[in-house]
Amino acid sequence: MRNISCEIINDLLPLYYDEVCSNESAAMVEEHLAECPSCQLELDSIKANINLPEEVVEQNYSEGNLIKGIAISWNRTKLKAFVKGLIGASLLSVVVFGGYVGLFEWDIKKVPSDIVKITDVSRLADGRIAYHLKLTDNYGLDRTKFVMDENGNFYVTPLRPLIKTKTKFDKGLQNMHYTFGEFENNIYREKYGDDTEIKALYIGTSDDNVLIWEQGMNFPAANDKIEANFDEHNE
Repeated sequence: MRNISCEIINDLLPLYYDEVCSNESAAMVEEHLAECPSCQLELDSIKANINLPEEVVEQNYSEGNLIKGIAISWNRTKLKAFVKGLIGASLLSVVVFGGYVGLFEWDIKKVPSDIVKITDVSRLADGRIAYHLKLTDNYGLDRTKFVMDENGNFYVTPLRPLIKTKTKFDKGLQNMHYTFGEFENNIYREKYGDDTEIKALYIGTSDDNVLIWEQGMNFPAANDKIEANFDEHNE
């Protein structure tokens, strides 16, 4: 017998079983199998896992063992298919859900300043500044974010999903009164220190914004309607 390692023969066994190796390779495998029980057992295993073959019967399996082997092989195949299907369905669900959230729910798109309309800027009796913000494109607004810098600039940045939706209501974050005062200054001091303060308030970002207030600006007193509105909110 030619001195061929079992590792090489095991690599050739699937090709030998499928009858796709060369005649010379087949002869080499058969010569090795004739004197190597271990490789013969490996070939028998390949036959049992791939087929319902006559070869299994030739190994003197009982009818019960044959049926059991068939059932095990069938169940393994079904399990593999089920697991693959489950993984595929899970990945698809994650992609679809992630895509939906990214497009319709994840507020990452900044609102441009040219659709921001600011009116009714006034000072409340408690010192806060009140102003009315309206987005003129009639789309909704889900969230605002505070952005600050060490120079005393405070930006209220309106954010939307990538795909915006028409608002169903006239009132909302896109059309309402806001206030600015000690609350925002406390947020600023927590970040930059107790001896700091906000010097200017903007709607938008540092690159694209509408100025609401800066130090030195004077505003008229808020009218009774605006005062009453914020009195109700503070009760």
